[in-house]
Amino acid sequence: MHSASRSGSLAPDMPDMPDITGSTECARELRSLLAQHRMFEVLHRRIFRPFLFTTGDDGSDDCGLEELLTTISRMIRGKSVRREALWRAITLRAMFSSPRAKKSVNAAATATLNEIVEALTQLAPPERPDELLQALRAVVKDAVALWRQARVDPDTIRSSMPDTSHSHALGDVIFWVRPHVVCERTGILTAAGQDGEGEMGTLIYLQGTALRRDSPLILQRRQEVLQEHGGRDGG
Repeated sequence: MHSASRSGSLAPDMPDMPDITGSTECARELRSLLAQHRMFEVLHRRIFRPFLFTTGDDGSDDCGLEELLTTISRMIRGKSVRREALWRAITLRAMFSSPRAKKSVNAAATATLNEIVEALTQLAPPERPDELLQALRAVVKDAVALWRQARVDPDTIRSSMPDTSHSHALGDVIFWVRPHVVCERTGILTAAGQDGEGEMGTLIYLQGTALRRDSPLILQRRQEVLQEHGGRDGG
């Protein structure tokens, strides 16, 4: 049986992924990487990427606030990176302290947790589901708290995680394991709001990683599949 069909229930949108349903250490590690990918993909899309946390349980933004704030941010940033940083920090700090902020943050966290749990259902062991839920709840809670603080920091912190299912530029990438998170230091603003002198540059907070077709894990697992099936094509 070809690996794409055997691994279809776990990674149906990844035809280059070999069979990862085995019990070898390599297969388990690949399942772990796939689980990280699914978890980080949801965290990135729901928490790290938006200008503001989603306002509805389904991630919707009925009042168009996300688009409006993003547009204003882009306009100010076109004039001055530092002034945009100051505006963003003041605006989001005020919004996060508003009466409806706690409800919106809780809704975003709940929607994120539910989506991650659903995404990991096929990969999670059937034993001790409550422990897994508690662990994921802690991860989401920490991610929301961390990113909420990051958004009010004057320095711009960005997360990127390419969607390989819609990109042909990353030809040898099977999937992105975790996002690339960087901090763009904006320097110092003077009391009058003018651009001042300050340390600028980029700091990497989380190094993005991807699983590629020529990864040693992929090559090793393909070889295992060939051996398991008597030399038949495993890829």
